[in-house]
Amino acid sequence: MVPERDDPTRYSIDLADSTMNFVGAELGDRRHRRLLSEVADARISGDAAVAEVAALHGLSIDRSRGTAVAGFDDYLLPGTFTLRSRITDAGHPEGITDAELLRTVEVQLSHLRAAEIGRVPVPGRLDYDHMKAIHRHLFQDIYHWAGVERVGPETAMIRFAPDAIDYEPFDPAAPMVKYTYLPGPEIAEAASIQYSQLELLLHRRGLTREAYLDLVPEFSSELIAIHSFRDGNMRAQWVFAIYYNDAIGFPEDLGLLAQDTSINRRISHSLHRYQATGDHSGMLPHFLDFTAAERTPRV
Repeated sequence: MVPERDDPTRYSIDLADSTMNFVGAELGDRRHRRLLSEVADARISGDAAVAEVAALHGLSIDRSRGTAVAGFDDYLLPGTFTLRSRITDAGHPEGITDAELLRTVEVQLSHLRAAEIGRVPVPGRLDYDHMKAIHRHLFQDIYHWAGVERVGPETAMIRFAPDAIDYEPFDPAAPMVKYTYLPGPEIAEAASIQYSQLELLLHRRGLTREAYLDLVPEFSSELIAIHSFRDGNMRAQWVFAIYYNDAIGFPEDLGLLAQDTSINRRISHSLHRYQATGDHSGMLPHFLDFTAAERTPRV
């Protein structure tokens, strides 16, 4: 059963934690959990929490427009494989070069912004612009290009993840294998088609719960394969899915998803399997596990 949102603070924390669980990120130490709770119940602003995290690491957040992205290589700091970022120190005004530190801070800041989203939802119409706004909010402190459609590469983009074809979820023996995503020039048209399909589904009536929750993962899987942003796609899409499932009347049990990391990992495994095979059938059982059993329309 999906609980009502009679505790906004708990809901905000669960939304934030489930978002990070979806990508296998750490949920933070005691200090971070305190900050998360304070953002969730509006005792401090997201901006104040972000500033505290940056100061803790001896870093600053560059609020300038940053370097324009004209091609795929522009996302990286010259001579490195580290993304340019707003996260700077005295010796690195275009972004820190320590990729591990960048990942640590990026996770912490996006986690705090997710809690903020739980408290005050990002407004939108559940379309592509709404997805961009969600991404922009989550990563506003990290990337100058947050919320902006990916530029390049001209051919398929390559990322690596555990083998989801020949190995089951949680199998430590699963090797990292190559997954491909759409070339930059194809993103806009492909995304437009998928969000149009989602809009049509939003207003359909008469479908069973199973039919709705079979179609939503299919479209979601396509959006993952499109990979509209250079980084942070899955977290933004997770928040979008929370909004969307709520709108069609099958809200997610975020308390369960915040506590049971195995569900999120099985969904991630199914998404990668879809990318490799085109088969999304493995996702429906997971969606049935954590969505409301009875439809409660909200649109």
